[in-house]
Amino acid sequence: LLEREAASIRNGVSPVPHDFAGLVIGDEEIDALIGGADRADESIAAEDGESARSRSQTPTRWDAAIEQARDELNRVLPATPLGPVAAAAQLGALAAQILAVLVSIELDARRQRLAAFVQNDVTRPRLTLALVARLFGLPGLSVVAPDGPLRVAALIQLSPDNPWSVSQVIPVPALCWA
Repeated sequence: LLEREAASIRNGVSPVPHDFAGLVIGDEEIDALIGGADRADESIAAEDGESARSRSQTPTRWDAAIEQARDELNRVLPATPLGPVAAAAQLGALAAQILAVLVSIELDARRQRLAAFVQNDVTRPRLTLALVARLFGLPGLSVVAPDGPLRVAALIQLSPDNPWSVSQVIPVPALCWA
C-alpha cells in the first residue's frame, strides 16, 4: 500500500502536494524503496492524454499486488507471531491486515521512510489517521477508532497531542517483540 501511494505521488496522482514531498526523501531514494516502480505509467498516460485523476481511478499493477499480499497474509497469518494475537482478539481480516501493516512499519526503517514520504512529513514515520483512511477507507478508520477492535484489544494507541488527522497509530511495543 505504501509503495502504491509513493508511486502515485511520484506520478502526480496523489492528493499530497508534490513540491517538497517528504522534504529530504528524494526521487532516487523513493525509486530504490519501491523497487524502481516505473514512471512508465506516467509516460504512457501522457501519450494517451489520460489525466492524473482518471489514472487514480483506474486499476493498476498495484491493485493486483495488494490483493495478492492480502490473500497471502490471510493464508499465513495463523502461523506468524501475530496469529495468536489476532485469534485471541477475535480480529477480522481487515483489522488483522491493518495490525500487520502497523507492525511491519514499526519494524522496518524502509517502510518508515515510505510512510513519511507518502504523508509529506519526515516526522511522521507511522501511519496517521488520515493515511489509514486513504489506504483502507472508512472501514479502516473504524478498526482504529476508540471502539474499534484494535483499540478495544489494546493493541494500538494514538500519538498524543496531535490534531486528529495527523495522530499516528502506534502498535503496542509488545507486538514488536512477539
